[in-house]
Amino acid sequence: MRANSFTNTQVVGRLSLLFLLIAIAFIARAERLPIKTYTVADGLPQNGINQISQDASGFFWFCTNGGLARFDGYGFTNFTVQEGLPSDTIFDFQYTREGDYWLATAGGLVKFTPDGTIFNRIVLADEVAELADASPPLFTTYLLPNAKSKSVSKLLQDSRGRVWVGAGGELFQLDNANDQFKAQLFPLNESSSAAGVDYIYSLYEDRRGAIWVGTGNRLHRILADGRVTSYASAEASPVYFRAVLEDRNGNIWVGTAMKGLYQFAIDEQETPRLMRHLL
Repeated sequence: MRANSFTNTQVVGRLSLLFLLIAIAFIARAERLPIKTYTVADGLPQNGINQISQDASGFFWFCTNGGLARFDGYGFTNFTVQEGLPSDTIFDFQYTREGDYWLATAGGLVKFTPDGTIFNRIVLADEVAELADASPPLFTTYLLPNAKSKSVSKLLQDSRGRVWVGAGGELFQLDNANDQFKAQLFPLNESSSAAGVDYIYSLYEDRRGAIWVGTGNRLHRILADGRVTSYASAEASPVYFRAVLEDRNGNIWVGTAMKGLYQFAIDEQETPRLMRHLL
């Protein structure tokens, strides 16, 4: 009986060692998976990437400070001021459910028509309807009404189909009615005049349909009825609320450029309530 027991122990030990070796082999193989690095040498217009997006056709779009790049799995097609962009600095990209391509650039809000003719048309976003051109322009720059800044930093299409546009420290709603894109200013009531504070760094929609707007020192939440509730950072210097994400429990995680990670819950007044601040 003792001999059989010892033999069984040896078998179990050898099997455990075998499974351990197999697991190590899989881990080692995973660590050796090839990683391809793409740079200007491979066709990118610039090595710094501001944003990555994908459209319904599967193309990847890269926003850089040297233009817009489309990747088809094999190579890059680049779009710059030579093709009609008002600026080579592209901050954000929004592909809408209607199939429209919008760009946030240092030269303004731009609608991109991939199969258009190479030139740029400039229109007023609150007056001029889309023209039924036989050959639409590759780029159409929309002038936001009475905007303080020409540069557009962030874009977001919400669940109601509206496109939110962050231009400097101002927020605009872009609605499409009868093929006419109309922009309206949405007041956020930012109170500070410190450099970099009144600037929109992030836009996000939560599961309740509320829009989160991150600025230098404030985090705004726009409710479905238009009311705005806000959290103001107590830090003496700007924290820059740059990244927003909702977890499965409905808590909001906000990453900053200077002061780590914040976690918020929503109180009974629909106001962001700080739960944790992780440095």
